[in-house]
Amino acid sequence: MKKYLSSFLLAAIMLAACSKTEEAGLSDGDAIVLRAGMPAAVATPRSRGVIDSGDKFTAAVAGWESQAAADYTAVPRWSTTADITAAATAQAVTLATEQVYNANSAVRTYMKAWYPQGTLAAAQVSFAGDAAYRGDGTDDVLLAAEVSGSKSDRDGKVLAFAHLTTQLQFKVVGERSLEAATNVTAITLKSVRVPSGIDLSADKLTGAAAADLAVPSFTPVEIPIKNEEGEATPASAGGAVMILPLTGNTMKVDVTTDKATYEDVTVTIDGDTDFQAGKAYEITLTFKQFGIELSATVAEWNSGTGSGTVE
Repeated sequence: MKKYLSSFLLAAIMLAACSKTEEAGLSDGDAIVLRAGMPAAVATPRSRGVIDSGDKFTAAVAGWESQAAADYTAVPRWSTTADITAAATAQAVTLATEQVYNANSAVRTYMKAWYPQGTLAAAQVSFAGDAAYRGDGTDDVLLAAEVSGSKSDRDGKVLAFAHLTTQLQFKVVGERSLEAATNVTAITLKSVRVPSGIDLSADKLTGAAAADLAVPSFTPVEIPIKNEEGEATPASAGGAVMILPLTGNTMKVDVTTDKATYEDVTVTIDGDTDFQAGKAYEITLTFKQFGIELSATVAEWNSGTGSGTVE
């Protein structure tokens, strides 16, 4: 098994505050000011949905006020959006509507941010109807979990975005026994769920019903054949696909070529008892004349290794 690693490190949103006198036109309280940063990163193969350094996205940001723990099922005290550019150094982010901390120092503001924005009701974010949401396995769902502050506790607040999905990336390569000029025409994931929203109370994805899902952005790709030394550079097959993390360390895929169809091929991830959120598993399909061998590594969102074989 050959290990392919790519770094895809996630962003942090830094929350600071400046006084009312520094922010003209604001009401009682201290202004909430955001800064955003993302380390330089590379993720290959890229889906049109994968958010990387230099990309722009508009996140929803909401705040709940309480003197105790936040109740995310309640209507937030305020909600707005922020246009964010993923960058290696922290950059100022402007809220679409300026917000302030409560003038009472005993009242804390609890904040969360997420993308796609969707629609929020009783702690449930639904992506349906959001123009940024596609529902086809190309949605990179980001959540910055709870951070709280108050008028008297404004410094050092960090909202750290994390990926909530599992990402799968496919590559193909052929043994010398494989017929030359064989093309992979489709890969289908069996019984998986794509994200449909976020449960803010649990900081977890919600998803559509399980169904078969074609790997997106797929065009036929000729399988590279290994040379006499057993070497070849695997070719990318389709785009990155992002799904709800699976329970257990195996999944099934169907693979179609212009010569044959392989059904219910088992992919096994080593080292994890379950597929993990924030991990990009790179799965290499090695074709023989009468079967497929599989290997899987994990590209870094988070690191890990895995392997599997099907004859």
